[in-house]
Amino acid sequence: MKYVNKIIASVAILALSFYWITYSGDLGVNEIKVIDDRTLSVTLSENPNLEIWEIEAEITILNDVDLRWGFMVEDNAFGVELLLENALMPNTTYSLLSVSGAEGSIDFTTGQDVEWFTADNIASSEDQDVDSIEVIDDRTILIEYRQELTSSSFEYKLLAESNIVKIEKPDYFIAELIISVEPPFISEQDYILMFIDIQDVEGNYLQFDTGIYDFTTPDLDIQSEMMDDMSSASWSEDTLGEEIMEDILEVIETDETNTISDDNLAWELEVELEAAWDEISLEKDGKSEIDTLEVAGLATETPDTGAQTWVLIFLTLVINSFYYLSRRKTKLWAL
Repeated sequence: MKYVNKIIASVAILALSFYWITYSGDLGVNEIKVIDDRTLSVTLSENPNLEIWEIEAEITILNDVDLRWGFMVEDNAFGVELLLENALMPNTTYSLLSVSGAEGSIDFTTGQDVEWFTADNIASSEDQDVDSIEVIDDRTILIEYRQELTSSSFEYKLLAESNIVKIEKPDYFIAELIISVEPPFISEQDYILMFIDIQDVEGNYLQFDTGIYDFTTPDLDIQSEMMDDMSSASWSEDTLGEEIMEDILEVIETDETNTISDDNLAWELEVELEAAWDEISLEKDGKSEIDTLEVAGLATETPDTGAQTWVLIFLTLVINSFYYLSRRKTKLWAL
């Protein structure tokens, strides 16, 4: 019987594998979510049979850098000065494309120091192309062409490529990829995700409907502050619990000498209640019951229960404090 159960379980797992790990056609992307400034979550339309955890794939993420304008350099018929809206990032690969006003393109990777960075176009030998670029500062690029320029207006496309540090599929049954990048994402910027080359465990190339998907990063500063607040709330919850328990233990240790007097007070209260029981008639309207109000009236003094009362007070405070913090954490996650 034991082996039969194992066989049934194996068949069930195999059936689930076919259900979850097969796909019917070209893949798409259902959701792109920026987890933090270095992590991207990509949910595919179906679940391909990929390796678990780190996988090998060629994926490109490009940032469409915002530009201001480009204009011809004075007294230089080969040069254009390009002004950027967003600053250039260190150790980042860029692709500069001439859209109108000139012909040519160049790829370059900035160093640790962006200012006064220079790069020659060694990938092209065309007469009509970009010859070199010089970064004057992090928002100004001087472009030198091989051909003399005649236009007075220029339009460009500047794409920054994120370095893919790692690609992971954390769950076998969920069609989600986690992509780690460097340098960090920039807040509220447009990005392009491109699937270039990715294979399943059997070596089959995965086909995508377009392979190019756009997404926009949120305000990463606000997102980081929210994570810090939640971390702080968790720390405060633990700290508060520890402080309260220390106070409880301190009260208990301080009031150990009062244990005998507390017992005496309890015994005196019991005597008073028994006396009240004797004085009050147990027969009312033919029924045997105790008038609790009259009994309470005879207890003219409230006994001081010492440490026991403080223990109850502190335990109540613990429960209320953790309940409040749990509700606050839930609201933070909801944001």
